[in-house]
Amino acid sequence: MAPVGREFGSSYYERLTALDQAAFAAFQSWEQVREWLTAPNAQLDGACPEDAVRSPDGLSKVMSILMVSGGRASDEFMREIENLPIQERDTLKGL
Repeated sequence: MAPVGREFGSSYYERLTALDQAAFAAFQSWEQVREWLTAPNAQLDGACPEDAVRSPDGLSKVMSILMVSGGRASDEFMREIENLPIQERDTLKGL
């Protein structure tokens, strides 16, 4: 069973899916992604990234942090991933 908010059809599903995919692009490891998403982050005033993205401002902040900390995600990918329909995001290779 998916954690609350991650179930298909929830109001946060698309944001959390975009976050998962962007974090994987940055870290290239699902283990690192899970650790990073659930750890308190000083740049988010102590909130974990997974909670922060539940607001539009939080999503922008988290995506910016991923671009800097991950180093592997391109600016273009990060901009485009937010605008893709969920069905297209799911078909991206390696995600």
